Amino acid sequence: MNDIKEVTKRIGEPRVSPQLTNPFDSILESTATSTYQLHISNKPVDKAWDDFLTVVSGGHHVQMGLWAQVKDVLGWGVTRVVATSSDERIVAGAQVLTRAVRGLGQIGLVLKGPVFSSPDPELETLIINELICQAKLGGIQILIVQPPYSGEAIIPHLSSFGFQPAAMSIAPTATILIDLHKDLDAIQEEMNKSTRRNIRVAQRKGITVREGTDADIDPFYNTYKATSQRKKFSPFPIEYYIRLWQLFSVNGYAKLFVAEFEGKTVSTQLFIPFGDTVINKMTTWSGEHAYHRPNEALYWAVIQWAKAQGFHYYDLEGINADAARDIAETEKVPDNLKNTFTPFKLGFGGQITYFPGAYVYISDPVLRAAYRIIVPRTYNSPLMKKVMGYLRTS
Repeated sequence: MNDIKEVTKRIGEPRVSPQLTNPFDSILESTATSTYQLHISNKPVDKAWDDFLTVVSGGHHVQMGLWAQVKDVLGWGVTRVVATSSDERIVAGAQVLTRAVRGLGQIGLVLKGPVFSSPDPELETLIINELICQAKLGGIQILIVQPPYSGEAIIPHLSSFGFQPAAMSIAPTATILIDLHKDLDAIQEEMNKSTRRNIRVAQRKGITVREGTDADIDPFYNTYKATSQRKKFSPFPIEYYIRLWQLFSVNGYAKLFVAEFEGKTVSTQLFIPFGDTVINKMTTWSGEHAYHRPNEALYWAVIQWAKAQGFHYYDLEGINADAARDIAETEKVPDNLKNTFTPFKLGFGGQITYFPGAYVYISDPVLRAAYRIIVPRTYNSPLMKKVMGYLRTS
């Protein structure tokens, strides 16, 4: 690794930063004798770390160095904490994206991390402690950690270090996973009747779906802007998606499918094949030819491709968690959600899966008290919506 600092850590010998005495170091006291090496880096590029994420349980593309390079377009920096064993194998780590937000100062985000090769409470404590050390050394006033799927075991450790549940939603806490071990007929059988019907409608009406190329980035972005206008969110600049496509597609981590009608792009899906899962990163729609059902055709084409390529799951990437619970209990879609992606995605069947929420650490006691009081009261304010725009992960 091309690290800017390395620290050898033997559990039971608390490390104190030469620049900072951490009040939480006493928590690290233990009788265990495992030895780890900590590597701290501010460099986005780290192939060894990226390779580790592709095979470790809970590994996710938003923890990759490649993702840090994409987020650089929007002004995000990076700090990475990686632990290796005595034989120099990576065993754990976390990537922190950092950015200054006006009115809040420097913010650090650990999305879908930290990750560990195997359960190890002492190593979990070591990594969290080092994240706090690095946050303080880097002037990060607010450190937000959202553990990966099946990362509930780390939550007690976060709480012991003073993290508290975040009042804001940083990334989806629920999604739908379609099990690709099943054959295609079984997958369709689990869909709503209307979804199956709409797939057939798209085929009869002449919607075609093909794999996209570099030349389709502009049509993708045009339908993305149309989607942002309908859904009322601010689009990222095209340079962001160009960078994502250039970095991820060349490594096989990004694919683009295009749904067309009479040769014209109607909808697209940018997805991430990562580990054993295909993740729907962004679905866009021009708003045209709604009765031709291009979006159902698009999702079905991705499902077929993912299964043919041997992936185990298709992650529809994000639904409203509260709505999913309500719909599962009542089998009815609330009126305020009928035109959202949540009921649309639920129509494809699959398993509703919930993720851990975000946890926040604020070192300054005054800012911590202000956070507890102000954030819940201003959650729907223009300022908070602007902050949430900064923190968007797509």
